[in-house]
Amino acid sequence: MLKHAVRSEHGQVIIMFAVLVPIFLAMLAFVVDIGQTYLENRSTQQIADSVVRMVDKMLSKTT
Repeated sequence: MLKHAVRSEHGQVIIMFAVLVPIFLAMLAFVVDIGQTYLENRSTQQIADSVVRMVDKMLSKTT
């Protein structure tokens, strides 16, 4: 009976693998996209902060 139960589950790993791999790849793509967006926002904020500091220095020198 145990031999029959093991034999009936043969091949289920392949199906689970085929279903789960695309899900994991989609999750990975989502994480990479979120990380890229975070880095771009951080870079943009650093540029904006640098511009504000530069303009502040220029304005403080002229007054």
